[in-house]
Amino acid sequence: MKLQFLGSGNAFAPGGRGWSCFLLNDRYLFDCGPQALSSLKRLAIDPARVEAIFITHFHADHWLGAPFLFLEYDYMTRRDKVLEVVGPPGIEEKFEDMYERGYFKNRKQKRFKVSYTEAARSKAGEVAGLPYVSLPMNHAREKLEAFGYRVTIEGQLLAYTGDTAWCDELLQLGEGADAMVIDCSYPGDGDAGTHMGFNDAKRLRSLIDPKTTLILTHLQETPAESLPSTIVAEDFATYEI
Repeated sequence: MKLQFLGSGNAFAPGGRGWSCFLLNDRYLFDCGPQALSSLKRLAIDPARVEAIFITHFHADHWLGAPFLFLEYDYMTRRDKVLEVVGPPGIEEKFEDMYERGYFKNRKQKRFKVSYTEAARSKAGEVAGLPYVSLPMNHAREKLEAFGYRVTIEGQLLAYTGDTAWCDELLQLGEGADAMVIDCSYPGDGDAGTHMGFNDAKRLRSLIDPKTTLILTHLQETPAESLPSTIVAEDFATYEI
């Protein structure tokens, strides 16, 4: 599998990092930070190649790139395939309302089609040929729903936490994964109920299969310490697993 990071930073874009999101095998976008479209173009990736978007939760740094992609598809890059979008309950209303508010576009007048699927606990599905399972994560649970995803592509398994503090579902999410992209917002301890830190990454590294490649993202800063079979994501980097 090929993962291309369009951004690797947290909500504050530390050190100029883009907001965390990545593309899988040129076709599947995981989260959609505000800079997603410009990052695709910097990497010379045709935006029309994106077949599905997986949104983990509704904090702005994870989905506010969508109106710019929609505008691109309406005016610049023709797409013939339906764009598949998976996200928490309310995903259709959020996406369509933001496009309408941002660019005064009536949702019924788009020149391309979008299909929306709501994630749920342990929900299995398939979009654009990609089988997935969604699992709840521990991120601001009193305010919103957040999901991680397990996807299977060409015989390999990818797990993605999105934003999360430590929770029991992490081990279920990462079980048997070839690669696992995880929230590592802080250089030390995590923040209960919101984000993991590097110490959580070390704990997870000790509990999951040593063959699983961990990829740390949503970073405030680059960790000072390294871990075996672990990559610290960088903007515009490509990782082959």
